[in-house]
Amino acid sequence: MDKRYEQTVEGAELRRPNLNDIARAAAQSEDWVLGELLRPWAAGGALPSGSVDKIILPAGFNRLTGGSFGTNEFAVVAPSGSTNGSLLIAPFRAIIGTRSAAAGEGWMNREVISGLFAPTVDGTWTNRVFITAVTSNRRWDLIYARVDIAGAESAEVRYFKGDDDNVAPTTVSVKRTVNVTVGVVQGTEAASPTVPALPADTATVFYIPLATVIVDAFFTVPGNILISKRAIREIAPIGNVAPVVGGCDARPAVTWSQNQGLSSWLGQASRPDLYLPADMTGRVERFFTMDFRGTPPFALGTSVIIDETIDWRRRVFEGLCQATDGSETAAWASAVLPIPGSLGPQPFPFMGQSFGNDYSSSVPDHFGRAAHFGSGNVPAMVSGAALEIYVTTAGRLCARTNATFNPAHIFFISLRASGQFTNA
Repeated sequence: MDKRYEQTVEGAELRRPNLNDIARAAAQSEDWVLGELLRPWAAGGALPSGSVDKIILPAGFNRLTGGSFGTNEFAVVAPSGSTNGSLLIAPFRAIIGTRSAAAGEGWMNREVISGLFAPTVDGTWTNRVFITAVTSNRRWDLIYARVDIAGAESAEVRYFKGDDDNVAPTTVSVKRTVNVTVGVVQGTEAASPTVPALPADTATVFYIPLATVIVDAFFTVPGNILISKRAIREIAPIGNVAPVVGGCDARPAVTWSQNQGLSSWLGQASRPDLYLPADMTGRVERFFTMDFRGTPPFALGTSVIIDETIDWRRRVFEGLCQATDGSETAAWASAVLPIPGSLGPQPFPFMGQSFGNDYSSSVPDHFGRAAHFGSGNVPAMVSGAALEIYVTTAGRLCARTNATFNPAHIFFISLRASGQFTNA
């Protein structure tokens, strides 16, 4: 338990430092928990001299639809759909790590401090930044968050008693807050432009990069050209629960994904095809069984929903499948011939995606296959029979079969999906 103030004698004086300690413990308790779970680097450790670990936690919901955003995940920086040069900034929590190199409480993330960026603009929980026009060359602009950890709210009137016992009103600041705002550093137009530098941190003000945007030549405001998703290079440092306390740090290999092919943006004012964003973080896993031996669990040629708790679109899938047409039974029902298990056919890996229809243009409501099981990868399956695990245009994870042939196997499928590439 952390140290706390305790009044042990009735009538004892209460001093100003005591009140400040109580307020500090109440206000920073959530940040202390964040520090324990996220474990940002302490200054003076693995970080360069004088630098501080800075991360964000983007807003999101663990469900398919919800709130003003409609889906459970969304990009921190996204196009607005307007021709006025604006980009939407979704809510996030900015976290500033330990700022001293001292051991003890500081090293154990007791200095971690955070602030919430959650403005309301036009009735939605988003804000806008604006990109200005260019003339004849391209330009990189940098979108950032500014975190002021020593912000003061509006002053209030308080009454003070002087040494002469006279009481008079005085305007003072009585509340401290962490202010988080967003802004844009405009780059310089050039045939081969470079990304502008992030503003320098101070002792109480810190800057976090969110994204860079390549502005095409002759972009005007207002105009008839929208800022597209492919012009946004997401670079926000996304925090995660540290592996040392049980978290799973799943994300693109940031150094390679962010830097490879950076120069090729310039030739087309658009991201390279192999680019992956820094905010494509996290992993989701589902596992389930389906038994088609005998009467199928749903009519052949139709579909069934497997999971609709999250939005399954714009993800990469991989996993394992064990399938057999023998007499195996679910392991939790019988351990004699269990599936999954080590006695029957060995499981095989698979991969898939949900960025677009890769099955057939004639198949409606199809946003990509997470997995395909047929005679090519399932032993003894009849040619023409197939089990498809796919994602609908609304983001549901579903299964469907061929209309003619029964797969005639029992399947145990363990399916893992990456975080969303929302700006894809």
